[in-house]
This record gives sequence, structure tokens and C-alpha cells, in this order.
Amino acid sequence: MSFLNLVRTNSSKEEDEQGWTGNSLDLLRMVGSLDEYRREQLKDQEYQEEADKRINAIREKMKQHEQSRLVSQEEALLQQSERERKRRELLEQLGGGNE
Repeated sequence: MSFLNLVRTNSSKEEDEQGWTGNSLDLLRMVGSLDEYRREQLKDQEYQEEADKRINAIREKMKQHEQSRLVSQEEALLQQSERERKRRELLEQLGGGNE
């Protein structure tokens, strides 16, 4: 959308029928507010980009944490399995074939 379209949408129906009734100061006020609006949009965009970076960093950290948790869980299961295997072997050696 061009600047002229924005100014036109801000003008009233009466002004359209009568032609421009304002002075150059009025035009500067309208342009200034549009410029301020655009600056606010850019600030919001920059803020959003920074927020996205922070969120992505948190997601990456959580992904790494989840990976390390899975590895440690797998190691714990392997240790438990090894203990169970040793227990069964000891039971067999003691002649208790059934647990």
C-alpha cells in the first residue's frame, strides 16, 4: 500500500467531495503519524525477531536436554537388564531354575 492510499483512506468523505481543505501543516501531521506508525511496526518486527531467536535457543536447549535424558534412560535400562541377567544366572547356579 502506498503512502497516498493511506492518506486517502484517512480522509473523510466530505474532504473528498470538497477537495483538500487542509494546509501543509495538516499534511505533515498526517505523514508524521504514518511515519510513526511504520517505525512502531519495525520496532515490533525487530522485537519479534529477537523473541523468535530466544525461543529457538530455548527449544534447542530442550532438545539437547531431551537427548541426554533419553541416553541416560537407555543406560539405566541396560544396567537394570544386566542386573536381572546376573540375578537369573545366580539363581540357576543355586539350583533354583524357577524364580
